[in-house]
Amino acid sequence: MSKRLATVACIVVACATHGVWCTIGLVAVVTAFALSCEVARSATYSVKRKRAYVFVVSVILFIVIDELERSATSPSVATGIMRTTFNAYRAFRYDVLRMLSYGIDVVEGVAAPSLGVALRYVMYPPLRQCGPIVFYREFERHTCAGDKRRFGYALRELADCFAWYAMLDYATRTYYSSMMAPDDGLFTNMVHAWTHTTAIWASPTIIFNFNHALAVFDGQVSPRDVSVPWTSSGTSFTNFWRTFHTSLHELYVHYIHRPSGSNTLSVVIVMGFSLLFHGIRDTAWWVFFIVNCIGVVIERTFTDRYPAAFEGFSPISMAMYQAFLFAIFTACSGGDARMSHRNASLPLNVLIFWSLQRT
Repeated sequence: MSKRLATVACIVVACATHGVWCTIGLVAVVTAFALSCEVARSATYSVKRKRAYVFVVSVILFIVIDELERSATSPSVATGIMRTTFNAYRAFRYDVLRMLSYGIDVVEGVAAPSLGVALRYVMYPPLRQCGPIVFYREFERHTCAGDKRRFGYALRELADCFAWYAMLDYATRTYYSSMMAPDDGLFTNMVHAWTHTTAIWASPTIIFNFNHALAVFDGQVSPRDVSVPWTSSGTSFTNFWRTFHTSLHELYVHYIHRPSGSNTLSVVIVMGFSLLFHGIRDTAWWVFFIVNCIGVVIERTFTDRYPAAFEGFSPISMAMYQAFLFAIFTACSGGDARMSHRNASLPLNVLIFWSLQRT
């Protein structure tokens, strides 16, 4: 397929997915942004100032998207971690991250500016809705189109996603009902705790890795956003950030964390930028990122000073962390009625996670 035809195909798919007017607006924004980055690239001021320009524009776009999403959707849809929907506004947030990568790679001279490539990069159908994020400098350059083994890999990835989906769908319909009585037995409580916690981790895994499989099938190399089992990705605040949504982690580390010093302040900046990406008008995300910011900073300080002590208490600390994160997600999901009488679920989660880590 020619490059021009591929660009047209990306625009057509975007129109079919989110509507003509949304797509026209996105094309206009990407065009204006790409042209401004090309102008900034040739300007005489420092690269640091050029990077700052890209970040300022990205922050403004996130704020605008947040306002548009809130005004266009009902509160029950637009708020709450577990009520996140994959609508056009969610896709626009990922579009801004890709524009950020395009802008910085261009103004730093890492990659050449190109409006056609920029449009294909931002609106690439397999990865557009929710990633994984591929750096602009690697898009259409780091490919596996000539390797026929990619088809088998992609099919196995898709089969894994569908298997997880079928299991969670069955568990939700049979064990995970909001009509469960307060006096349910220990087994039912444990099943509920396991299903709820598994859904927190596995649901995004299905979505992220499904898109990753489609990209690989098409020949585009992309990160696998969830590359470790869900019981391993949540073993600490730091490990969660490194292994759960790996393409976001790599983007934050490369474009924000390292350039800002790789210190405590850079952790706060990363958390703040990630909050902007997820939605600054949502109290649930504020709570989640404040807790995670404090947790990452404490863990970094503690592990640097007392590495041996941290290793000694790792199994129980991991179990407690995972149960704590389960509680945060539950609270941030908007007062799940299924948890109103489920105080036993937290200690059960600690027991479940601890036993899984000992096996």
